[in-house]
Amino acid sequence: MKAHFEMLAGYNAWANGRLYDAAFALPEDDYRRDLGAFFGSLHGTLNHIFVADVIWLARFRGQPNPPWTLDHNAHDDRRELRARREALDRDIQGYTYALSAHDLKRKFSYRTVTKPALVEQVV
Repeated sequence: MKAHFEMLAGYNAWANGRLYDAAFALPEDDYRRDLGAFFGSLHGTLNHIFVADVIWLARFRGQPNPPWTLDHNAHDDRRELRARREALDRDIQGYTYALSAHDLKRKFSYRTVTKPALVEQVV
């Protein structure tokens, strides 16, 4: 199971790198254009994915959710967003590699962002 999570963390980092490479190939206007997606532009969508991953990593660590909504604009500059994304991916991989057998069996609870209900999960 642990090897599977490690593989998924590595794949996540690789896929994010490809996604950001494609996003950076776009002119700034196209990158920021509201295309009617749920989070508007590509920039809004990338920020949403970043925010969701920060929230989930905090939950896995037993920390409170950051004080953000799911449409929070964590980084307005796309170069800064990419740098923080790469750092977050390294953090996710480090967290995953450090998991113990006990960690993989423990229950954890978290509060949702949109409706602060308590959710009990099994890792």
